[in-house]
Amino acid sequence: MSPGTRDVYTTRWFRLVEKTSEVSAQPFYWIDSPDCVTVLAVTGDGKVPLVRQYRPALDRMSLELPSGHIDPKDESREAAARRELLEETGYEARKLQFLGAVDPDTGRLRARIYCYFAPDAVKVAEPKPGAETIENQECTLSELDSMMSDGRMSHAQDMAVVLLARLRGFI
Repeated sequence: MSPGTRDVYTTRWFRLVEKTSEVSAQPFYWIDSPDCVTVLAVTGDGKVPLVRQYRPALDRMSLELPSGHIDPKDESREAAARRELLEETGYEARKLQFLGAVDPDTGRLRARIYCYFAPDAVKVAEPKPGAETIENQECTLSELDSMMSDGRMSHAQDMAVVLLARLRGFI
């Protein structure tokens, strides 16, 4: 930890960190969280697997791309992306293209989101999400655009993944 920095509160999901400095009389706080992966998968017939789950911070259901923390047991970020896609949707990424990394909230959150695109994903199993209670659904890329546009899908990191996939020419 750097000088003037201390953990204020720690959970298994994040740490609340305080930093004091000579620049400001007030301390600054941020949440230090494990890095994550998010996967935009598209099946051979043009369907996008999605996950709907209850998010306590929002107190409502949220429609999202498959994603999750990079676990210490993961051999790589790509392995984490493959694992999350399979666990949450039952789809396997035969090919996985790294799209880039984004910072979700530079003012309050220290974590990176590593974004991936999985063309020609194949259903190989039933989802096994662990402790999460999720519902699966599929949509077309056009329906995905509509859901992002009208607010049915509002997760900023997912929108970033879709944008990166478009900018890189994958969709």
